Amino acid sequence: MLFIVIIISFLNLIQSNDVKNSKLSYTAITRRKNIASVYDYKQKVMSTSIKYYVQRLSDGENIELALARISSETCFQFQETNNLTSATLIYKPGYYYSTNRKEENSNLHIIYLSYSRPEVSKIIRETLYALGIDYEHDRPDRNRYITVYSQNIYSTYLILFKRKIQSIFIKYNLGYDYKSVMHFSCNEFSKNKKKTIEAKNKLIEPFMGKSEYLTFTDAKAVNLKYCINSSLKNAKCINYGYPNPKTPYTCKCLPFYCGPHCEHKVRNFGYCSPINRFKAKYSTAFRTLHLGGTCYFFIETVPGLKIKLLLFFHHNLLTYRKCNNKEYIEVRYSKDISVSGVIYCPRVKPIIIVSEGPLIVIRSSYSSSKYKVKIAYKLA
Repeated sequence: MLFIVIIISFLNLIQSNDVKNSKLSYTAITRRKNIASVYDYKQKVMSTSIKYYVQRLSDGENIELALARISSETCFQFQETNNLTSATLIYKPGYYYSTNRKEENSNLHIIYLSYSRPEVSKIIRETLYALGIDYEHDRPDRNRYITVYSQNIYSTYLILFKRKIQSIFIKYNLGYDYKSVMHFSCNEFSKNKKKTIEAKNKLIEPFMGKSEYLTFTDAKAVNLKYCINSSLKNAKCINYGYPNPKTPYTCKCLPFYCGPHCEHKVRNFGYCSPINRFKAKYSTAFRTLHLGGTCYFFIETVPGLKIKLLLFFHHNLLTYRKCNNKEYIEVRYSKDISVSGVIYCPRVKPIIIVSEGPLIVIRSSYSSSKYKVKIAYKLA
């Protein structure tokens, strides 16, 4: 009883501005054009079958892995070649990760990778940039989400932080994704070890530039630009789904939606708590969630209202402190639920969140069935 009283008091004392994902007003959000960071350039990729050449790099395995991850989510296929003249992409050693997009009179994109073992995530990022997908932090609406500190950036690389003009972007209605594989980390290209980018959402800043895979919105941007032909556009997709480029007349859904048109929320199986849909009300509700494998939980209310959530690990399980790309809890609470959420790692201190819209999605991925978390939620 004492525990419940403490939690209720704690929730009521928390001010929503301590936990908002963004400081945007409702008016600003509704006026937002949700412009995707896809550069509509004159030199478009004519074929999705790409040949690449690797020059003097000690480790080509990570290049293969990075390209395989792009292929698994898109229509692009990559083939290594020893013939430099037939290559579209050239990977060269360099001090920083960067890309020279091809000029009008050139057939090549040159991608510079670290002299040491190249990081898979940055190979993906620079390859997609070469193919026409801009960096996430260069979007025309980026000032609502991040602050760029030009004084901390090497002058040579300032161009990589230049905000793009709205008119040169294809508008795919994609939300700003801090965890996009196309996003720089907070100190990338820093000349003085100070931040070059600061997120206005402090909960998610530690995860900027850390994605090792394409996010849902990354893949969606590539597929909408290059992989969706007129026959595939007949698929009627909802809940942020889009026509599947690999299976005609079906939809590519967010991982927590399913059905031919992404119309259903997924159910839990295995060690996950079977009841996974909850309604937020004005009174505080409490749940203990059992985790094991991949689990999804939905906290919902009616449009126009928001949800306040407190989440923490069961105190007996804090010795299991795994938190990485394979074992984690993600909480999505943006108005655009398709963009990545905040990662919550096992710790004593709870995480407190106020949703931007009428839905919070909790996703867990744990191989062990020993994990349990407690949640308390109510209308904000």
